[in-house]
Amino acid sequence: MTGPRNRYRWVEDPVVGLERGARHEEWSHHGLSVTSSGDLVAFSAERRSLLIASRSGGPPREVPVPAFEAHDLLVVDEGGADRVWIADIGLRSVRQQHGGYTVTASDAGGHVLLVGLDGFVARSLPMPPVPEYRDGRYCPGAIAVDEQRHGGTGEVWVADPYGASLVHRFGADGSYAGTVRGDEPGGPGRLNCPHGLVVDRRSERPELLIADRGNARVLAYTLDGQFLRVLGADFLTAPSSLAVAGDVLIVTENRGSRLTLMGTNGDLIEFIGCDDRAVGRPGWPNALADDGSVVAPRVHDHRFNAPHGLAVGASGEVFVAEWVVGGRLVRLDPT
Repeated sequence: MTGPRNRYRWVEDPVVGLERGARHEEWSHHGLSVTSSGDLVAFSAERRSLLIASRSGGPPREVPVPAFEAHDLLVVDEGGADRVWIADIGLRSVRQQHGGYTVTASDAGGHVLLVGLDGFVARSLPMPPVPEYRDGRYCPGAIAVDEQRHGGTGEVWVADPYGASLVHRFGADGSYAGTVRGDEPGGPGRLNCPHGLVVDRRSERPELLIADRGNARVLAYTLDGQFLRVLGADFLTAPSSLAVAGDVLIVTENRGSRLTLMGTNGDLIEFIGCDDRAVGRPGWPNALADDGSVVAPRVHDHRFNAPHGLAVGASGEVFVAEWVVGGRLVRLDPT
């Protein structure tokens, strides 16, 4: 498939200071979003802060928030003001003295909250009242909103990739409204690590798309939770995050080390930045030093390593954050 030079211009590290670089030890695992003014929103788990990078340049602004790991971020309009939904999985990888990383859990567990760009918490969503969470962990890791500014209901969808592999629906008032498991009558089969969500408005009838990563497919549902169809099962490997740019669905494929572009019918348009050798490297998505400690890998221009966070700006620019020690941010500008 063709590379980014045909559709996008690759810009490495477009925001100085947003990611800490190879000499830093934080294992980046955050989402991305873009404000109405074009500022990029990311997250630092180490600093427990949103990082807001102005499109006019300069170092990012740090905004403390009560989140452990903002696995997904989504800027929405509420009454003419930007607010940020945070899907906090309640888990993060922390470096140990021996040079490895251990997954550490937050005492508070995972949660979903809506904050202003000043960090003020506007509201939060309750843990869904389903049997899976009586003894299991709740790890909300993706969020989508049927925004009222687009004619939607204001309902919120939340995916739990690392806990019970469920997708939950909430009313605009935050009340629990239902759960998608995938194994309902007529469904596609049980979800396995639903890692990304997006409300897709490319057709006359908006749909909820789910990146069902463990099953290597994208699922389309109605906005009232009825299954429609499977997308990309014959070419996707590990769909992780989803975004729409014009008529194109963009998919980060974490273990595929690439972006996948799909058309309105779910057809494959092209792969971007594919590195077939990355996943086979010892220590992937990172690298191993001679003493066996985990270090940042060597990355290559025009090649992804472990693409994770994803956002699209108003001009069609695509931002990608990698799941890697030290972090990596790439911007793809439309040509």
